Amino acid sequence: MDANKLIQITHLPKQDEIKKQSLINAIEKSYGKLTSFLPGELMLEIHFRESKKQGNREQFEVKANANVAGISLHSKFIDWDSEKALKQALTALEKEAIKAKTLKR
Repeated sequence: MDANKLIQITHLPKQDEIKKQSLINAIEKSYGKLTSFLPGELMLEIHFRESKKQGNREQFEVKANANVAGISLHSKFIDWDSEKALKQALTALEKEAIKAKTLKR
């Protein structure tokens, strides 16, 4: 992960390295998109929460927060697949960033 990016990830799911790297890549890609929508020093926080549902199945909740220049954006998504939950939360965050960009004009 790039040291210049302000990204905080908490409770990254314990999965194989390929899946873990896929999650990190999705976060970094979204960070790039968000910085193009919202100029300034962006802080992106991603929080994962796993819970057992329906026996052995794990459900993943992803909360994403972006803070830049007085703008605070939040999203949350829950799914059985950690990657899908992350991507949906990041997509929602990107949509909020686009709205904030157009309102700021």
